[in-house]
Amino acid sequence: MSNTDYINVILEILQINVFSHLFVPAPFMDSSSCIKKIPDSNGVITLFIHLQSPVAPLVCPHCSSFNHHISKGLRSIELKHFSFGSIPVVLVVSYHRYICKDCSSYFSENIPFQFDNRKATVPNVQSALFEMKENHSMASISRMHGLGKNTIYRIFNENIHIPDRFYHLSSVISIDEFKATSDKGTYAFNIVDPITGKTLDIIED
Repeated sequence: MSNTDYINVILEILQINVFSHLFVPAPFMDSSSCIKKIPDSNGVITLFIHLQSPVAPLVCPHCSSFNHHISKGLRSIELKHFSFGSIPVVLVVSYHRYICKDCSSYFSENIPFQFDNRKATVPNVQSALFEMKENHSMASISRMHGLGKNTIYRIFNENIHIPDRFYHLSSVISIDEFKATSDKGTYAFNIVDPITGKTLDIIED
């Protein structure tokens, strides 16, 4: 298998081949492999995969100067990816920070598979949204995708629209008074749809 095929296979397994144009698997600084299976900061065995981009021609976002910049070194960010079975996966993405020779402004590479500038990948969030659609609990989604519960709540509120519900009374209602057994009043009122026989509400005295 050639290096190109090897890279394409890894990106396809990670489901970021459609997002990643520049970021490719690269060995860790202290290793000859791009994959590590080690405990994370919480002691959980995690699969870390290193991705890095080469210095590439870019357009300065400040002055629109093309390919007239120099790299100011690499920075890394850890993005939570979806798990492989029971093993959590984290993508360690090394990206370049540049300075433009024309306007002296600093800018960084865009990571196309990072979700909304958060520490999660787009495929991971897409998978979480699909599980929300299947009525999985927020706690289980948080646990399976390695995302905090507050992050899951924000993703839900920002990406899933729940239509407003309106309840309309029947054209005919029946009200019956009966002796209540609660401490909030002697009597209560039972509101019924006489057509279907369904109780619509019970109102305290």
